[in-house]
Amino acid sequence: MADQALPFDVLLVVMEHSCPRTIAALMRTCRALYRDSTGPRLLLRNGATLATDIDVLSFSAFMFASVPNGRFRHLRSLTVSKGGFSNDAVRMLASIVAHAELRLDSLALIDAEGVLSSGSPIWTGDEQAPRSALFDAFSSLATLKHIKMTSIDERAHRLLDHLPHTLVSADLAFDSPGAEWGALSDPETRNPIVRLGGSADTLEELSGAGFDVRPDAIGYDVVYPRVRRICASYKSGGAMPATAVYVHAFPGVESLALTAPRSLPWHDSGLTIMIERLEARAVREANRDDQVNYGSWQHLRVVEGTAADVWALGLVCHVPELRLHGDNTSSGFALGAGGLRDVLEDVRPESLALTVAGSHVFGSDGPLSRVLREPVSQCLQALDVELVFQPSEGDVEFARLLEDIFETMAALPLRFMKLTLNYGLIGGGYERTPQPGSSREYFCPLERLIVNTDLEKYAQRFVNAIPSMDNAEVVRSRDRKPHEYMLGPVGRDSPVPGAAWSDDGSESADREVMGELAELGFGNAVDEDEGW
Repeated sequence: MADQALPFDVLLVVMEHSCPRTIAALMRTCRALYRDSTGPRLLLRNGATLATDIDVLSFSAFMFASVPNGRFRHLRSLTVSKGGFSNDAVRMLASIVAHAELRLDSLALIDAEGVLSSGSPIWTGDEQAPRSALFDAFSSLATLKHIKMTSIDERAHRLLDHLPHTLVSADLAFDSPGAEWGALSDPETRNPIVRLGGSADTLEELSGAGFDVRPDAIGYDVVYPRVRRICASYKSGGAMPATAVYVHAFPGVESLALTAPRSLPWHDSGLTIMIERLEARAVREANRDDQVNYGSWQHLRVVEGTAADVWALGLVCHVPELRLHGDNTSSGFALGAGGLRDVLEDVRPESLALTVAGSHVFGSDGPLSRVLREPVSQCLQALDVELVFQPSEGDVEFARLLEDIFETMAALPLRFMKLTLNYGLIGGGYERTPQPGSSREYFCPLERLIVNTDLEKYAQRFVNAIPSMDNAEVVRSRDRKPHEYMLGPVGRDSPVPGAAWSDDGSESADREVMGELAELGFGNAVDEDEGW
């Protein structure tokens, strides 16, 4: 027996350092490993994702296999997506969720309404709408600490009322485009302050989309003292962002990203932009007045969003770190007199990270140059700027641009500076591979200049010119993905509206456990006693 212990121990060590596919293969070829608890623990350590009937049935057979100690105690995270499950799959999934040994920490329902409407409806006679077996099963999860739901409609809203009052994090997407429940027109149905009140004493992190608030609200009775991070978008055209309301409900917030939904810029008309500016100004002024009267945050460390988003918040508190990413264009009034300058005056950050599009912002009279040369910018000690060149800037005067940037930055008392020159939107966003013996091929003069300029030497100029500077970096980038929203007018590069950014939970390269279990045939009859 002593001789056999070593190879088995070695196999366990191999499993500890293997990918799910290898772990499943080892379990399938070795009965001792199949029965040992190490395999299920490792396979389930990142949870399970179920998106089809095959996923559910295969996973069910794996979980209910007759092995010592069972497997349910290892499952802590579950993602269910899409819905449309058959009655058999619904029955098996409900059995998994309702199992007495299950201690689930995290649940994600991607297309929650589709998931909860799967299977035959259950009528009790005392409800206006039917339930389902999955609704009842998810409602019984007493150990849940983390919840994520997208495409929230009537059933998902009702499920929120049945979740345990021990949630630590909640990610709720109230902005389902196909939602039909009439009550969704009431702002309070989209208000996380109201909907999560049972977990007020335990909630630490809040995220989601489509948040809303009652227009006349100043504060609610419920307070979430442990929430430290909020990252969410809100319903446009209403009372959001209601800064003072969030200050009262979440007084301990340290990291805040409360943003408005953005339409694609090439769809905006001049009238639309004008209306948005007027609405945003009214909201900003109301937010500032309410904070002056009722107080603002005392522990806020980081604020993220576009300059327009942060401007609308109307903050009246100091924020050490400000991260302005996304659409910080002049059309979004981010860099005008009513944008970045006001934001810097509001929060007086020591650190600013900023994404801007178009070299014109750094011109001698460019909007960014003007703001950074004003006294309001003297609070900055760290500056991280990503300059994204627009598709039409292939022949920009690069040497003049570098001098304009240097003259602007050199006037600041910086300790750290990073400048990223992103030319990913020009051409195909990648380097052509020349044939052997051929010369390097460039898409445009700007690409050639960026590639061949000694950026380390340029960065050293900042260190030499600014007495307080500890470190300066200037780097090049061809990453176009975060900035493709700006490509609307250039034809085939344009993202299709409504077709991108899907979050169905099932298309990722890593399908976690289920791809392995289904492919390797767990639960398909070889040994009925073992569920193999």
